Amino acid sequence: MRTAIMLGAAVGPNGLASPTLERRAKHAAALYLEGKVDRILLTGGIGQTSTKV
Repeated sequence: MRTAIMLGAAVGPNGLASPTLERRAKHAAALYLEGKVDRILLTGGIGQTSTKV
């Protein structure tokens, strides 16, 4: 299986994705929809704020 790894990025205190995260997600989705990858592996962690996703 071809797998894309999408690196995490910030989520704002309002719960919205940062521009970087949005850009990465759109690119990963495009790779999947174009049939270039079979799955997307998301990475990330818990940031310094108490934002709940």
